Amino acid sequence: MLRTKPATLNKLRAMGINSLRELFYNQPARYEDQTVVTASTELRDGQKAMVRGTVKEKPKIAYFHGISRVTAMMEDEAGKLRLCWFNEPWMMQQLPLNSPVMLYGTVRRKGGSLVLQNPQMIKKPGWAPVYRGLQGIPARSYRKMIWEALPYAAEVDRKSTRLNSS
Repeated sequence: MLRTKPATLNKLRAMGINSLRELFYNQPARYEDQTVVTASTELRDGQKAMVRGTVKEKPKIAYFHGISRVTAMMEDEAGKLRLCWFNEPWMMQQLPLNSPVMLYGTVRRKGGSLVLQNPQMIKKPGWAPVYRGLQGIPARSYRKMIWEALPYAAEVDRKSTRLNSS
């Protein structure tokens, strides 16, 4: 049985989602193609892209008015690309040094160079569903909830599995 935090469960219920069936029938808004790796020299401002490279130096963290910013430099076969995460200080420990990593995010032009902003780590390339954020539940958290619920999908056809708090 899928379990979730009481606060999240209350938010789901407020949106009319009371069972796994209702959770699964809330369709993604769109899908993102996370199958194509783009070289750092081919990136454009505003583009969503997946890159593959190596982080050679330990990431740095800075705080501005209570907001954290983690920065790092990634190298691929074509060149270098700056990486930046806002309010995700745990990325300091998540980024593997001197090992290949795939990242998917939005490219922005900052100070004359391109930056991949708030990229997510990709373990396996594919098409990723993008859900609309529900009130109080970020889209990324909702997608994780769906992935955790998938092993229970067969039960949905047999009975209306209710969502329970953990």
